[in-house]
Amino acid sequence: MGGDRIKDLKEILSEMAIAVEMEDFKKATELSNDLLNYDFSSLSLEEAKKVSYTLNCFLEKAKNKELEIVEILNKKQHAKRFLK
Repeated sequence: MGGDRIKDLKEILSEMAIAVEMEDFKKATELSNDLLNYDFSSLSLEEAKKVSYTLNCFLEKAKNKELEIVEILNKKQHAKRFLK
């Protein structure tokens, strides 16, 4: 039974990685809500560390993507001002 739960968790994390990479933040948010409802008490300490590391990587990627988007928007706004 625990193996199925870990498989489900891996599927959620895999889908989340794809969503973040594809900049589908709506899907990533939905998947993060799935994680909020996940019972992590069945994980071993080592598994919990791996999940924590993976989630931190996602957060870092999402933060970097957000900064890229803000930079693009700022450049577009600057270009609009320049063209006026």
